[in-house]
Amino acid sequence: MAVPVTESIDPSRPLLFSPFKVRGLTLKNRLVVPPMVHYRAGPGSTCGMFHNVHLGRYALGGFGLSLSRQRPSKRLA
Repeated sequence: MAVPVTESIDPSRPLLFSPFKVRGLTLKNRLVVPPMVHYRAGPGSTCGMFHNVHLGRYALGGFGLSLSRQRPSKRLA
């Protein structure tokens, strides 16, 4: 169950940008990047440089959490 971090909430700041605690993980805000589908897996269906740069820019841009997903990939015709 998610519990808000009440000791660091600033009443003048929107709740979206306030810290949020989920079990042992404290996010700096409530902005989350959902997992997205990319058809550019590297050898062995691994993340490549594209994925590192793509997801890394969200993390550096201030999002509290960025999710990725793993699944077997098929070549699309």
